Amino acid sequence: MSLKNIKNIVERLLEQKPATRNSDRILYAEVCSEMGWNLDTMTANEMLHNPDMPSTESVRRSRQKAQAENPMLRACEAVEQMRAKLEGDYRAFALEGAV
Repeated sequence: MSLKNIKNIVERLLEQKPATRNSDRILYAEVCSEMGWNLDTMTANEMLHNPDMPSTESVRRSRQKAQAENPMLRACEAVEQMRAKLEGDYRAFALEGAV
């Protein structure tokens, strides 16, 4: 599945199911469901080793892009603040060894 298709699914889910705005786990489960995957019947091993499953990173980045482009799809303030802090933490971690 192409990134554009994943982004389209993500945008639709963010619009229709507000809980997906605050949780990448819920969003990922909903994306998989939309694509016909039944996570209730799959083992973690099957999920992790199936090349046809969308990557969690693709779903997260699509959510991030959709929310940046459309403020109406953003998460609640508390989640936005937590994500901003985590982003800062990751940047600081990445720069630790860069000097």
